[in-house]
Amino acid sequence: MNFSNPVFIPLGLIIATILFLIIKMLFFRNRFGLAAELIKGGKIEEALNILLKEESKGHPSPKLHYLLGECYYRFEVYEKSLSEYVKLIKLGKFDGMIKEITVREKIASIYLKYNRLEDAQRELLLILRKVPENVKYLFIVAKIYYERNFSEDAFNYFEQVLKAEPEHSEALYYFGMILYNRKALNESLEYFKRSADADSSNKKPHYYIGMIMYQQKNYDMAIKEFDTAIYDQEFRAKAQVQKGIAQLDKNDVTQAMISLQRAVEYSKDTDIQALLYSRYYLGNCYLVTKDIQGAVDQWMEIQKIKPNFLDVEQKLQSFKEYVIDDFIMDLRISNNDAFLETCKDLITYGLNLVIQKFDLPNSEMAEFYAMEGESKWKSKIRTKFYIRVYRIDDKIGENILREIIETSKKASAHKAMCIATSDYTNYAMNYAQSRNIEMLSKEKLSELLKKAYMDKKQEKENQS
Repeated sequence: MNFSNPVFIPLGLIIATILFLIIKMLFFRNRFGLAAELIKGGKIEEALNILLKEESKGHPSPKLHYLLGECYYRFEVYEKSLSEYVKLIKLGKFDGMIKEITVREKIASIYLKYNRLEDAQRELLLILRKVPENVKYLFIVAKIYYERNFSEDAFNYFEQVLKAEPEHSEALYYFGMILYNRKALNESLEYFKRSADADSSNKKPHYYIGMIMYQQKNYDMAIKEFDTAIYDQEFRAKAQVQKGIAQLDKNDVTQAMISLQRAVEYSKDTDIQALLYSRYYLGNCYLVTKDIQGAVDQWMEIQKIKPNFLDVEQKLQSFKEYVIDDFIMDLRISNNDAFLETCKDLITYGLNLVIQKFDLPNSEMAEFYAMEGESKWKSKIRTKFYIRVYRIDDKIGENILREIIETSKKASAHKAMCIATSDYTNYAMNYAQSRNIEMLSKEKLSELLKKAYMDKKQEKENQS
């Protein structure tokens, strides 16, 4: 046979081309198979390098998009992963390796990470067309409807979940939530109890069981349920608040204060709403125990965060004589060293005096011997002062003023001064009227502390 005959040349080219395509196809299949095995073994970076080389050759394929999507997903580069999965869906080619349901589930999970609830739901509903009785997808769709405030649709889907799995703890919980929000308390209570019984690790339903018990004034049972709900991280602060409120309502003020103080700690960085309520009711506890200043302190903390919260503004107005600003508050609660330093600034920058000597006899009082600064009139006598600064809750009485005046005379001071974070008794004010002593109110103290802070700050800026 003469293979040099022109008739056989095209046939040879065709055979060679077919063989080349078969070899190429097998090569690509092996490359994708290798990448898939690497991904399965957790060697994502190696797999990605292989796939990127294939991508650079300009030969897109369903397997390439799928495997790239898998790599990016595991690297948590979700934008790129989503792009690859969407390209794959548009191609619409699925096989043993690539399953449409798996891809759409991954797309939905990415949308959920970005809180694109409607987009995630669309993908899951498309999955349910293929597997309409799949409990997993029915539940996720129901939960998304619930989070989007489509309670009727959520109710219907949760109902389908419970029809297939009557003891599905989370579905029972959300079903109970829908009924609870509809004020159907007795019906919701049944579902919350079933949810808790179905899964003892699910503590969420206990919070709402506690809320229903509380509304029914069954405080002991409510407290018991809140104690269980505290073990759920999401409900920890709220359950602690409600426990404290229930204890307060049953007149167990001491335990209520302990619970609400814990609630403040639990909610500081996690739940602003719980923090506001815990401080509000803690303030009410202080009010019951006649600790007005303690109550005001809690309400002022609320005012910093949300001034119009409940009736806080009215409460503070009612007890305005107890309201203390931040500068005085810092002076009251600071440690001894900080207290002394603030007092020095108060004398130096607030009163513009030169400190000669100072002492801290105890944690509630600092005393200073000071005088006026130098005058341009050299012949002018510089006034000497004896000053005491008190940080106490009780009103300053006549006995304290008498001590200050006596010490002032011994020190040959020209003037005596009393500065306090509290007010003065009527006897003290009457006593001071005919004597050489100046009494500064907490309003004046606040003004001087602010002046001291600003003047010292300005001095530092001028020096820098």
